[in-house]
Amino acid sequence: LKPLLPSIGLGLGGVIAGAFARLPPDPAVLLSAEGARLKANAAFRRAFPHAVGGARAPWGRTQPPEFIGGERSFEAAAPDGRRYEWREQKLPDGTRLAVARDVTERVEAAESAARAKTLLLATMSHELRTPLNSILILGQQLAENSGGNLLPKQVEFARNIHSSGSDLLNLITDILDLSKIESGTVTVDAEEISFASLCDSIERNFRHIADSKNLPFEVMF
Repeated sequence: LKPLLPSIGLGLGGVIAGAFARLPPDPAVLLSAEGARLKANAAFRRAFPHAVGGARAPWGRTQPPEFIGGERSFEAAAPDGRRYEWREQKLPDGTRLAVARDVTERVEAAESAARAKTLLLATMSHELRTPLNSILILGQQLAENSGGNLLPKQVEFARNIHSSGSDLLNLITDILDLSKIESGTVTVDAEEISFASLCDSIERNFRHIADSKNLPFEVMF
């Protein structure tokens, strides 16, 4: 809309003639300060036949945001279901110029991508959880050493497998729950944890890594 400003100063007639001559082939309408339609181009009349000659705003019941620096932009749906991105600017003589751009395909593509992501996450949830749950069950059975045929070190390894698998399962749950993050409804659950249990968890998860590299490992609090 910025290139239109030099043509202002010719009076209302100059605004209408100059502004619409320079507009891109998108739906455009010139409004009075009160919102009454003064002039619309052919693209506007084709896209919004319901709004031509009437008093209803071309963006229907959508409530536009307040002007910031004499401009505002927003999205709204037309009666035929197509979605438009509106850019509206206040002109120096008090009129308002609004230009719409059809973004239906962009919105539909974004919605399609969101549906595909939801399906992918649902599939990943099943494909990842099923084998991981089996590992957790087997790790717990080995850690219990009900047959008494495992060495203490082997029992500790089994506990590490179960503990690390549980941590991974919790991480997968958090990653797959992206819908809560996107909707802004994610919550943080604070809980108390003892230093002893934290120390034990660090020891189980990293001791065997240090041992495999012949490195000393010590947890200090």
